[in-house]
Amino acid sequence: MPTTIIQLLGFDGPNLHGPQPGVFLKLRADKNRAQRVKDALKDAAQGAGMVMGYLEVGSVADGDSYIISASFTTPTPAIGVGLGRYIVEGLNAKEAGDADWDAEGPLWDLQKRRRAEALPLPALQLIAEASARAIPSLIRADGQVQLGYGTRSWAFDPSALKPPFHRKVVFAVCWLIVEPPRMRPPDALRFIASSMASKSNPLC
Repeated sequence: MPTTIIQLLGFDGPNLHGPQPGVFLKLRADKNRAQRVKDALKDAAQGAGMVMGYLEVGSVADGDSYIISASFTTPTPAIGVGLGRYIVEGLNAKEAGDADWDAEGPLWDLQKRRRAEALPLPALQLIAEASARAIPSLIRADGQVQLGYGTRSWAFDPSALKPPFHRKVVFAVCWLIVEPPRMRPPDALRFIASSMASKSNPLC
């Protein structure tokens, strides 16, 4: 019995599985392949150069088969969905003894897509710092990255960030999102945004 995909979802923002963009994968297999799925996802993400976090994999028996669920965060959920399909094809090819299955070609294609869609390093730094402080993030339809929600949110054009910038700029952004609006200095977010986009960077 081949491993089959029951559900494979990519989330561009906060979702039922967490506050960050990510992927949810549910599979059916004839054996408990949870560890193999976990290892395959890690290896494939590394091969494609995709950022992956909070990987969780579990399984439950369902009659004579197993339901395996996996979820992880990533700033490129579309790539993560492709990664999910890739590892299932790989698991089935290995189980069937298919020596002709091309493991490198699809992974190379995912890597090229990842490079084309990847956020600049400064944007990834901001997202990582926000995530460490339980601040949700998402990539909006207009291409801007948004940290936080509502009156506590901040959106920016990732292509406008000019590295390098000091980490205290990142900390300041996260602090301003977490603090209540009444605690924020006037125009602080605008000042930080202009500072991060400036070559001189007065906050460094």
